[in-house]
Amino acid sequence: MIVWMLGSLDKEENWSFSGISDPEWWDSILPKLRGFESMTLATIMNAVGGKSKGTNSYPVKCENLSKKAQKRLKEIGRNDVSELFSLRLSGTIRIYGIRDGRALKLLW
Repeated sequence: MIVWMLGSLDKEENWSFSGISDPEWWDSILPKLRGFESMTLATIMNAVGGKSKGTNSYPVKCENLSKKAQKRLKEIGRNDVSELFSLRLSGTIRIYGIRDGRALKLLW
């Protein structure tokens, strides 16, 4: 089962969860995260439906992130990681984090 770690959350306004409304958090995001808690990262990655790899959630090499995201990783001292995990919540809404065993250290 996946475990969420929140200590790495980026608190900078443009990168943080601060722009999320209460209803969106409570009605959309939190229930989705709770649903993922009963799954392993492998199960999440094997969920089909995405365009290119048939998955909705997958690792992303940091070199493939936008230049803005790469710069932000450097600013927060996290340019030591080679990839982030992109977790699809719905449509284009994603959470990015760093995999650490069965834990996902949420960033954005």
